[in-house]
Amino acid sequence: MIISGIQGSNSPSGQDPGEFVELFNTTNRFISLANLQIVSRTDNDADGTLDVDWQLANESPDLSWLFIAPNSFFLIGESAVIADGGTPDVVTNLDLATGEGGVGERAISVEILIDGEHMDYLLYGRHDGSDTAAVPPGDRPFDGNSFPRSEVIRNTRGTASFQEGLLRRESAAALYAGFDVEGFYTDDSPGGTGFPTGVWTSPHDQLFGAYTARSSASASVFPPQGTTTVVFQEGVDGYAGTTDTFIQENPADADNDNGNLDALGWDDDDPTGSGNDAYALLQFGELFGTGPGQIPVEAAIYSATLTYTVFNQGDSGELHEVRISWDEAVSWNNFGGDPGASADEYDPTPVAVTPGTQTGTVNVDVTSSLQAWADDPSSNQGWIVLPTGTDGVDLRSSEYATQGERPKLTVEYLPEPGLLLQLVSGVLAVVVLDKRRRRANG
Repeated sequence: MIISGIQGSNSPSGQDPGEFVELFNTTNRFISLANLQIVSRTDNDADGTLDVDWQLANESPDLSWLFIAPNSFFLIGESAVIADGGTPDVVTNLDLATGEGGVGERAISVEILIDGEHMDYLLYGRHDGSDTAAVPPGDRPFDGNSFPRSEVIRNTRGTASFQEGLLRRESAAALYAGFDVEGFYTDDSPGGTGFPTGVWTSPHDQLFGAYTARSSASASVFPPQGTTTVVFQEGVDGYAGTTDTFIQENPADADNDNGNLDALGWDDDDPTGSGNDAYALLQFGELFGTGPGQIPVEAAIYSATLTYTVFNQGDSGELHEVRISWDEAVSWNNFGGDPGASADEYDPTPVAVTPGTQTGTVNVDVTSSLQAWADDPSSNQGWIVLPTGTDGVDLRSSEYATQGERPKLTVEYLPEPGLLLQLVSGVLAVVVLDKRRRRANG
């Protein structure tokens, strides 16, 4: 994810309500913003140290369950920002220019992070250009303290305060170039020294509110890619990759091989009054690859739904990803080499709740599991369902006679990033070639 554009505009008397950060998802995957950080720093002294001046956490906007769609924009802005297609995706207070600090502030940095991981940043200097001597020399890597001179963007327009205007990556090549696009020193005109070559533009005569920013309501840079839906269900369209069974703690059944039964389930009291557990295990194998009906490795998983049929209702369960290999011959006594399911043999964080309180068809969202497995297919060891109560649940297994009631996995995905970038590169190459031909013929 990169900063595709920002607008910072302050006056010495306070904030202007038109600042924003425009983000762009360069990947073909949905990116969660739940742990997004935006940090603005200033260089208050000529010592090369950037001081944290403001961060998004100060405003505490609710970013839970917010995502940037693949190859799309997302706008975080103040109340006066005008967005293409509507209002900003998130409206909150920003402080990107910090004009209140006056001439003591020698430079500004805006950085974005997700889950604490650095994504992109932009540095720019004092409005009047007098900060040249104060900017530390050298091209040191950005680590939150260093201030690499080669990454400085300096606004030479305006005299009263920081009015940086729009700084925006415009070209498709720049949007997909990745992180830390090299900065430049701006001039008043496109022909000036250091003017960007298709990487950044800096129209400083367009101050806040003077143009339309891009939000998720606007069209992506490239036409949205259509999704592909694939269905995995034992015996349907030749699919034969389902592995499912259940393991029982009851000593009388602890060595049972239940993989060939037409039912599976979970229970916290099996048999009744014993307090013994029973866990369901389910895996869809051969999901990823280049074969017909398979999901491309590293594809962007738009949605994934597990469907099963309950015929004996009871208490819901918890669905967890398994961390060890197993097969349908597994039993309570040999699952993972030790009796039962140990805490290190499955992910402690549940993927979802598996309802069992009514009979019939049940759908469970398992998108997070499928995205993790698409990134690393070898990590697909299926799921285990742990009971949450003493009223057990029974459902149809992959061995059940009626195909339509067997466990089913439905996955909707977008093309893998490599394919999209190949398509984009091909389009750009055709455009360049056509221009060259026209010049030659002209």
